[in-house]
Amino acid sequence: MKLLLTIFLSVFLVEGCSEYKDLEKVKMVYDANSRGYHKTITIENKTFFVTNARNEEPHEVKLTDSEWKSIADLFKKVDLTTYNKLEGPTQERYYDGKPPANLTITKDEVVYATLGFDHTIPPTQIKNLVDTILKLSEKK
Repeated sequence: MKLLLTIFLSVFLVEGCSEYKDLEKVKMVYDANSRGYHKTITIENKTFFVTNARNEEPHEVKLTDSEWKSIADLFKKVDLTTYNKLEGPTQERYYDGKPPANLTITKDEVVYATLGFDHTIPPTQIKNLVDTILKLSEKK
């Protein structure tokens, strides 16, 4: 009985830790830039770095396990086969209404990038992921 319990717990714990495995092999960079605005958020190897000014050194934002899990869960929902065709629903970036933004994803040395969108107004397919990343970037 103890052997069965040990095997069950081992499998359960391995599966529980595997929720981050997809995210460990991925680099995500959210970038929004205009003449007067700069924000870069880099997520790689369970690190979350934010830069809010052009000449600023990136600072690390400490995330809880549940915050990492939420990013991993949202990333799993991203369809990389159509990712390069995603375009924002608005075009305020064309007349300086919003800074142009992009979320670039690198997985297995393949780079995926959207066609661009307005900062804080991403395509609906990645809206939850971008909103979560932006919200977490405000954490001190």
